[in-house]
Amino acid sequence: MLKFWSVAAFCTFARSRWAQERIPVGRWWRWAQAWAAAGEPEAVLAALETAVIQRPGSFKLVRQLLDTYGQAGYRRAAWRPVQRLVAVRPRVAGRAWAALGDLYWAMGEWSEAMRAYDEAKQNQYQSTYLEERAARFWASRQDWTRAKGAWWTAIAWEPSDRPDWHEALCFVLLSDRDFDGAIKAGETALALGGDRAVTWHRLAQAHRERGDRPTGNRCLRRAWQVGAKDPWSWFPQVSECADRPEWQRAWQMLQSAPDLAFPKTAADYRHWSQLASQAGDWPAAMAALDQAMALDPLAPPDDWCALADLCARSGQDHLASLAWQRALTAGANQGGVYYAYAESQPRSSLPDRLALWRRAIQANPTDPRMYDNYGQTLEAANRPIAALAAYGRAILLAGRRLDIPFRQGGILLQQLGWWRLAGWFWDQAGQLAPDSVWFQAERQAALARRAQSQGQWQRAIDHFMAALRYQPEFWPAYDGIQAVLAAAGLPPADPSPTSPSLFCQLPDGLAEATSLLATDWQGVAAELPGTDCFPAFEPETHPLCDSQGLGAPLPELQAIEPTLDAPAAYTVAIPQGRAWGDNLCSVVFNAQNQVIRDCSTGYSAIVASSPHLPPPQHFAGTVAFLATRWGKVTYFHWMFDLLPRLEVLRRSGFAWDSIDRFVVNLYELPFQHQSFERLQIPLEKVVACCHTEWFGSVDPVQGRIPHLTADRLLVPAIPELRIYRGSRWAHQFLRDTFLEPARISRFPDRLYITRRSAAYRQVLNDREVIATLEQFGFRAIDPARLPLVDQAAAFAAAKVIVAVHGAGLTNLVFAQPGTKVVEIFQPSHRQNTYWLLSNLGGLEHYHLTADLAPGAEQATAVQQNITIDLDRLKALLKLAGID
Repeated sequence: MLKFWSVAAFCTFARSRWAQERIPVGRWWRWAQAWAAAGEPEAVLAALETAVIQRPGSFKLVRQLLDTYGQAGYRRAAWRPVQRLVAVRPRVAGRAWAALGDLYWAMGEWSEAMRAYDEAKQNQYQSTYLEERAARFWASRQDWTRAKGAWWTAIAWEPSDRPDWHEALCFVLLSDRDFDGAIKAGETALALGGDRAVTWHRLAQAHRERGDRPTGNRCLRRAWQVGAKDPWSWFPQVSECADRPEWQRAWQMLQSAPDLAFPKTAADYRHWSQLASQAGDWPAAMAALDQAMALDPLAPPDDWCALADLCARSGQDHLASLAWQRALTAGANQGGVYYAYAESQPRSSLPDRLALWRRAIQANPTDPRMYDNYGQTLEAANRPIAALAAYGRAILLAGRRLDIPFRQGGILLQQLGWWRLAGWFWDQAGQLAPDSVWFQAERQAALARRAQSQGQWQRAIDHFMAALRYQPEFWPAYDGIQAVLAAAGLPPADPSPTSPSLFCQLPDGLAEATSLLATDWQGVAAELPGTDCFPAFEPETHPLCDSQGLGAPLPELQAIEPTLDAPAAYTVAIPQGRAWGDNLCSVVFNAQNQVIRDCSTGYSAIVASSPHLPPPQHFAGTVAFLATRWGKVTYFHWMFDLLPRLEVLRRSGFAWDSIDRFVVNLYELPFQHQSFERLQIPLEKVVACCHTEWFGSVDPVQGRIPHLTADRLLVPAIPELRIYRGSRWAHQFLRDTFLEPARISRFPDRLYITRRSAAYRQVLNDREVIATLEQFGFRAIDPARLPLVDQAAAFAAAKVIVAVHGAGLTNLVFAQPGTKVVEIFQPSHRQNTYWLLSNLGGLEHYHLTADLAPGAEQATAVQQNITIDLDRLKALLKLAGID
């Protein structure tokens, strides 16, 4: 029968309501097997998805669907069938979540895997391999506390014949500065038969750090003896539990071994290539793979693909391109290779990328991701009609498994002025994903843009506000409202004290005026029933000094008002309280459903008037709600808007160990884990509330709870966001938490903060800047690559700091009074955030405006790359008395 179907036609048929209701599950299963034999994974997925819809409680069907998702490279869609299976058959919940975690682990999506494994553990599914993977994951994130806990659990369940685990635990404990524990783990690894040079070397480090240099020296001599006999013993057995210096040392020892009769076989050369890539010796890795392919030309080219991916992720674009070409020459699956090759070339020219995607589609014409990415590239090349065709093909093949074709397809139709077709498009999208509030928000935005095109300003604003009530984090609606106001000649939003740009801001009173709310819908905590206020800190006033620079002063960095005032801080306790949190709003309600204004951030009226919020999840006991606007992932907002709330709680009389849950926007990044570790708050008590991807997604992210109630809700009151940037108590709290005086001496007194690892606002002549500053005794560091305590120590050691405006300057809170700060701005993006921090810390602030890099005008103001005039930089250093 399959010969009568094209893949796209079959996928469309499988998603029709008629087919899902009339055709029995057994036939879908047989069709899935037939399409699998034909090598068409998209058709297999369409058949299996329909079979699972008809029989959601079949573990066999769901497991087969997950395996197919993994083979086809789909990630987000895998949550839905597991959720339905768990709802229908709770007894298999543990196995189901573990299977989903295995899928994500195999795909390299370790964060998603950990989330699924956590669900499995909560459903009483325990396994040694889950703990091993957790240990490797947390070690890769440098979360040593959780890594050592996972290793201890894995070892306790499987205590014998795993010297590699004890070797890995030794590294983790050494990194966590638990030297006694590291020595015990290393000695256990040796006793179990792991007589390896790397273990002896780690023992030497641990003994020396304890102050026992004689024993450390004996261990080091033993490491050299063992390594001389077996150079391979220098290589760590668990790659995540090692650092780059260890890999480089092992590679050097291996290359310098005098009598090494290796490599000989193709397998040997492949192993050699893997080791070279771990050590960052990319040319040697490629040369070894060339030898492996020469010895075994029929071997699968997967190693070339893996090496190319490693090169691309390490910034070795040229070598990555060569590796992809080798993979193609070696006969790899051309569709998959072209897909990966094109994805690894974001900086290549548009014609080159278009050519790559066309070749990828020719090699695999039924893979919807090819059309998805081809459409995005066509859109970037200003070819909207062709992009629409590509998106349409992706939708026919993938349905709701891909988000971007839906979002961008609808937006392109609007940009072309095809309003009726755009409306039909969003109706179809809503039917395909009826539970997606993001799609509903997109549909309202489409209606708003159509009204705007017809000059119907009020109607356009009403539809944009309706979009926000569907999804309060739907940031395109904010941009849309600002465009309507500008087109109508109405006043724009007023910049907030913490964000001079108008991104995601509305004019005062607009949200309230367009929402149907009772007259008493909000109030301050002291005036509302059922709330108690507990004082923490008194108001503060701080004097301000102007920033200094070359030429005319910048208005943003001048003390227009002589002082910065910080209001009082206090905690509000709310019996049976309710809260909503995302990246743009945090809204707190009392038991009478009134918004507590001084506990909320963002536009509360949007959330208060929304009938589309998911039902709240109740938590027994006491819950501290710490979420705040912009508190999701940005280092600055985490440090100054969120963490000091914990100190407000404590000073109000609420001990942290008396609180059952802490709700934050998100806590997946290393600095967030390190923060809770320093504060001794168990991550098991922490709940994330931001449930959408920032750029939108068909489905909410699982495991996050945006809407909640609690027996008792504790909320630090924040009359305005500037409070935590203008209070000495908050600065002192951060210094007390993260500064370790013993670490300060490790860092130089002149720092340049590089942005090489940043995704945007890069300095294109960064190497020249570093070379110039080195003449003045500066050393370049990238704070994002350091643990939090080392970031704090580096800034505390510095007497002079030069940096481009960015989150790295958050660490100015740790600098000593009198430190000189040179902040470099883009021409069109200047904020006073770090000037204010400099004032509060008693620092001397200087500023320099850089030049826009060629082509930077096409990016948004906050993302534009720059070049720094070296002569002007030297002149500013001279003005600051730095020689």
